[in-house]
Amino acid sequence: MNRKERRKANALAITVAAVVALAMPASAAEIVAEGDTISITGQIEQDDYAHFRDALTAKPQTRVVILNSLGGRLTPAITIGREIRARKIATVIPDGAFCSSACAMIWLGGIPRDIHGNGRLGFHSARPEGQADCRKVKEGSRLICDEQGNDLMVAWLHETELYPQDSFGGALGWFLENSIGLIAGVAPGEMRWLDRAEAMKMGLIARPEPMPPSPPVPFVCGGIRCPK
Repeated sequence: MNRKERRKANALAITVAAVVALAMPASAAEIVAEGDTISITGQIEQDDYAHFRDALTAKPQTRVVILNSLGGRLTPAITIGREIRARKIATVIPDGAFCSSACAMIWLGGIPRDIHGNGRLGFHSARPEGQADCRKVKEGSRLICDEQGNDLMVAWLHETELYPQDSFGGALGWFLENSIGLIAGVAPGEMRWLDRAEAMKMGLIARPEPMPPSPPVPFVCGGIRCPK
């Protein structure tokens, strides 16, 4: 197996693990505050915004949120992302970790954002819990499972104003390209994985100042299946 084939096989294995994780029984994320960091590990559930606020109350000096999650509930994830953005806290995916689906919405809130080493960031469109069937907007078009969920993610992407100042077509061009390429154009059962170089190329990472270092985080998925 050559390098290109190995990369495809690895990407497929990660995507399968992420999709399986979404179908597993719910288990709230592990949210740990230590020093000036908060780590969020495992599946994001409805009460996790309240748990995150508790962690911020315990550690108001928090500078970095470390993410290691295959996703979960969309609404609390976006709410956590907004809280992070309002407080200008950095978000980091550590080396070897995965932040996908709802977790990616948290990562987008970071000021600044980064991916370390072999960390990966994953996006796809939304699907209501327990719904397997999708509908087509019209014959031959992409599948849409949760239009309201997609609208929430697209609105949040726009709210973050991450577009590079020199992007082709300006802010509108960047927004249209990435709202389709990262969300609406990726089926719920698939995943668009990005490494650090790809995220930088898309303008999702732009850091004029050095990021604070992130400590290693144990890869604990809170009861869901983790990619190896």
